[in-house]
Amino acid sequence: MHHEQNYQHIMLHKANTGNDILFYLEGALGIVHDEQAETLEEAKLLGEFVQYLFDTIDMDFLIEPYDRVMTAYNLSENLKELDDAGFWVFVGKENRKVTGGVGSIEMFPVLIVRIVRKNSNEINVNNLNIILPTNHNILYF
Repeated sequence: MHHEQNYQHIMLHKANTGNDILFYLEGALGIVHDEQAETLEEAKLLGEFVQYLFDTIDMDFLIEPYDRVMTAYNLSENLKELDDAGFWVFVGKENRKVTGGVGSIEMFPVLIVRIVRKNSNEINVNNLNIILPTNHNILYF
């Protein structure tokens, strides 16, 4: 598994609605996530959100209109809860390359999720974006 060129400079965008997340989630085969929980309550809140993303990508049921609408609604509600708790969610996508074995190089799209405190100095306050940090947790399906 190899990063795309200049992956350290991937711009992550603030997710304001569930549809913002679905835009990046669609077609992703894995998730990279990073969060900043400091209390048990925060860990539970962040963990539930990330788990919901994993469940959503794992189920691959977003082709049905009803499921897509409900997932977007649920993600929007999760974003509101996180916002109320002092967190913002930033998302992006990276196309990683899988090499080795007998076959040719294959693309492996990965959803990137970074959950930070609203007052984080990582946030570019002019456009509400952040650049992907190099020390993020990686989990694949």
